Parts: sequence; structure tokens; C-alpha cells
Amino acid sequence: MKTMDLMEAIGQVGDDMKMEVVSEMMYEINGKSRKRGKLGRTLLIAAVITTLLGATAYAIAANIMNLRNVKDEKISGRWGEQFITVNNANLELSFDVGLDSCPAAVFRPDWLPAEPERPVQFNRYEEESGEGWYTMYADDGADPGGEVPYNIQISSAANLKGMKLYFSGDMEIVKQDEWKGWQRTEIHGDYRRTSPEGVECMLDRYYILLFNEENCVYVYLATTEYDLETLEKIAENLEIRVLDCFIETSSDKEGHVGYIDLGRG
Repeated sequence: MKTMDLMEAIGQVGDDMKMEVVSEMMYEINGKSRKRGKLGRTLLIAAVITTLLGATAYAIAANIMNLRNVKDEKISGRWGEQFITVNNANLELSFDVGLDSCPAAVFRPDWLPAEPERPVQFNRYEEESGEGWYTMYADDGADPGGEVPYNIQISSAANLKGMKLYFSGDMEIVKQDEWKGWQRTEIHGDYRRTSPEGVECMLDRYYILLFNEENCVYVYLATTEYDLETLEKIAENLEIRVLDCFIETSSDKEGHVGYIDLGRG
């Protein structure tokens, strides 16, 4: 339930009825009482308002994508079976998940700037979705050490609860907004690489993170070859399908860390 939905719903309960609830509370405090019928009606009104508030708090707090600036902080945690320090961390990505299970999801891109030269395509749920859908669709580029044209992945936040993922280097959040039912964040940063000849250079890298609070579906798009406008167009032309199979939410990854940098995983 959105905030405006709550306001409209509470608006259905008239001011006189709201005052009635307050009045009944004061009578109870003062040791007085009213007729049973009147009290029952008032309690019903109070229950409706309480239910609306509770539902709204759940909708807002249950499933959230968090981004936090951690520059200059010392970050460490578990990486598989090892305990590591995360070097040069800048942004931290994590998820609050209030559901016991979340649906799996797949996608297919209806528009791409170019056909992949070195395609990386995978569908973890092909049995459930059928062919032509993906959980990962990427072009690693013609040069193994060069630019990455695009990388698109979809996941459930149920798989990531308790884990903290890090962007390293100089990162800037360019935009955060609500877009077609998705929480959208656009990020720009640098990308350091060394050519096969041993020459180090810096590339721009761009990310779009999408999160649907209702289903806990998380979409990651990234590029070092194109700009944000191109990445936005890819996102706008993604067909996303929520499946009928569910992923159990667990805290197995509590205390675990990972990199989300393009080219590092």
C-alpha cells in the first residue's frame, strides 16, 4: 500500500468517527464506559485504521534495496570459506527481505545496441520458464581484456539477504527514482584495466539497478562501452517474467561480502 492509498483509505473514515475513537479512549482512561454497541462500532473503526497503518508499514519496510556510501571505511567479511578485507570499497549494496520466500524471475531483451560478439547467456530456471528466457545475458566484447558492451542479470533478493556487495573505485549515484513500479538507481564510476600489452587505462562504467519491492526481484545492468542513455533503453525494453517457483529466504549469507564491479562479478 502506498502512502496516498493510506490517506485515501483513512479518508473514508470521517472526522467524527476518528474523534469517536479518541473520545472512547479517554473514557476508558477515566474509568467511564459507553454502551456496548457504541464501543463495538468504535473498536471496529480503530481496528480498520490500525490494520491500514500496519499494512502500510509492512509494505514500506518488508523489502528494501539499500545503498550506502562506505568510502574510507574498513570493510571485511566472509568470501566463501575465507575471511577477506574488501579493498577500495565505495558503495555498499544490501537487501532487507521481509518475506519467507520470493518468486524467481527471468527476462529477455527486446532491444540491444548490437548482437553479442562474445555472448554469455544462462537461465537458472529454464525448466520452469522454457527456452528464450535468461537470468544472465551479456556480451563480454571481442577483446577479452577490453570493454564490456553490456551485462544484464536478474536475481531474487531472497538469495542475497544478509550479504553485502561492494562497488570499488570512484562511484557516483547519478539518479534514484521510482520507475514503472521499480526502485531505480543509476550509477557512474571508473573502471581500471590493464591491456594485454601491460598498459593501464581508465574506462567509464555505468550501472542501472532495478528492484521490485513486491516480488523482491533485482535486476542489474552494466556497461563500459555505452552510456547511461543506451543502458536505459536496454532496461526499458526488458521483458521480465515472474515465475510460479519460489526461493526460500534464509540468512545463510549473513556476514558474507562480495564485489559487484563490472569485470569482477
